[in-house]
Amino acid sequence: MFSEFLAEPSIVQPIRLDANENPNGPSPLVQKAILQALSSVNRYTFSELPRLQASIAAYEGVPTAQVQLGAGISDLLEKIALRLFQNPGTLILPSPTFPLLGNAVKGMGSNCVSIPCLSNGSHNLAAMEAALTEETRLVYVCNPNNPTGSITPSAELVEFCKRVSKRVPSW
Repeated sequence: MFSEFLAEPSIVQPIRLDANENPNGPSPLVQKAILQALSSVNRYTFSELPRLQASIAAYEGVPTAQVQLGAGISDLLEKIALRLFQNPGTLILPSPTFPLLGNAVKGMGSNCVSIPCLSNGSHNLAAMEAALTEETRLVYVCNPNNPTGSITPSAELVEFCKRVSKRVPSW
């Protein structure tokens, strides 16, 4: 008679907010596209990459050369490290942040300057800019930051990138 009170509570799977995972899963349009492409997933699609790159560039209103494609963010961050840190240099990045780029740069024999995030978890852009030296090869800003989840407002980030990119690449 009181079975609804005695039932085991349902267990909800935790959402890993520190991994920037989408708690809602793929959209119905993505699910449909995956199902439509399922019969050809055994084929390489390298020949389609230039068309995809051009489409993204046109959509974003940027030159095609500014669109880089890869197998996920880890692949792209490793490519950045390989390209910019062939010769020793310095990476400026927030702390904490997604560790892959910093680990790759350190593994190549370069230095990382970690700038602590502000008490609210947001990037300390002023301190990152102040840390620039002639050895700085890259300033890395993860937005939203992983694992803090903080978001630097677009206008603030654009202004920071305009100032910093005069001296060093900013991604």
